[in-house]
Amino acid sequence: MRISIITPCCNAETFLAETIRSVVVEGYNHRIENESLLVHEMCGYMGGKGFRCIDLCDPVHRPKDGALWQSDLFFLPAAREEFTSNRYSWAGPE
Repeated sequence: MRISIITPCCNAETFLAETIRSVVVEGYNHRIENESLLVHEMCGYMGGKGFRCIDLCDPVHRPKDGALWQSDLFFLPAAREEFTSNRYSWAGPE
């Protein structure tokens, strides 16, 4: 995903924080354009906007070597309940 595509909707920080419930972005593991962000860079960028990656789906692997090419990343506001626990299981005390 090129930063120039996502920046217009992310410049209004208050708008994002108060109205957006989720964001789905194609994340690439290889730089396909000079402006494109790699998966870890996109996670950092969205983290700076108050979102964290909660899931991914539809991984695509490069045919020539099986390397991860891209997947869809799902981001939620970082204040969501899902991010309050660092435990694998919800069972038992924190």
